[in-house]
Amino acid sequence: MPAIWGAAFVTVHLLFWFIISVIESWESRTGRIPARRGWDDVSPFPYFQDWHTVTWGDLAGLSLIDFSAGYILCATIPSWGAVLLSLVVAALGALSFHFRCMSRLHKPDSGYPAPGVISAHGFAHVVYFFIQLSICMLAAFLALEGKLTGTVLFAALLGGAVYVASFLFDWYPGRYSLKP
Repeated sequence: MPAIWGAAFVTVHLLFWFIISVIESWESRTGRIPARRGWDDVSPFPYFQDWHTVTWGDLAGLSLIDFSAGYILCATIPSWGAVLLSLVVAALGALSFHFRCMSRLHKPDSGYPAPGVISAHGFAHVVYFFIQLSICMLAAFLALEGKLTGTVLFAALLGGAVYVASFLFDWYPGRYSLKP
């Protein structure tokens, strides 16, 4: 039964990721955001699939964390403190992400195509960011409480390592830096 819960968490995660991609594609086709010039061309700005954090980080790393969280949540009930703290940290993280991206210093991308402008895809991504960060934080708190252990903990840690590596692959070439 825990594996079914883990698989369900991954399935919902991937479905939400796919919906965000469809929204972005729709916005591009209808002219709500500038169209890409080609599959491997990041002009006029990066799209969702151009980020390592969105491809490797989300699809592989977060899927491992989601599986671990779903698996353990089938077997244990987290404390209210862990749930509340996870939601607060996720809300602060999502708001911080949103306001950084709304800044005039943010480099445009498909979620935030201009300073102070958020696309429908960008809004969906902020909601996704909140949900995923809350799941990651809850998994971390369950690990600290000793409820997430063994192979399931290893899978979550591996997922975290994949996500951090993908973040570094985006950060190193300057994708997260602000405009000069």
